[in-house]
Amino acid sequence: MMIYTKAPKSKKRKIPKSVQLQNQQWLQSLSTLLPKHSKNVSTRFVNKIPSLMPPPGRELPEIESLDTGFKGALTKSGIMKDYHKLTKEDRESVDHIAQCVAPIHKSSYVYVSAGMNPASLGRKNEVL
Repeated sequence: MMIYTKAPKSKKRKIPKSVQLQNQQWLQSLSTLLPKHSKNVSTRFVNKIPSLMPPPGRELPEIESLDTGFKGALTKSGIMKDYHKLTKEDRESVDHIAQCVAPIHKSSYVYVSAGMNPASLGRKNEVL
């Protein structure tokens, strides 16, 4: 990325004190000539930000979250998001079934028994 800048070649000259003093005197004399009252501004036409509210009949109800009573970290996600609610015996059966499942292709799964080799299953290992 290239950034182009225009660097000044020299410093700007300082304004002499006599010129600064003359400018201040002129500003003071100008302020005495100008009227001191300000204009009254009407608040009727001032742009106001409208409050953003949904149209009638389209309000969303406020739904409170469901408390499961479980205070630990959730270990599973997706289909097994309720794994923490299962009993100990149910968890053991689910873990056993999870170990006996092998993916064939993308989201296709097949049951594998203890004596089978899951590496032999699958689309790439088919013998024609």
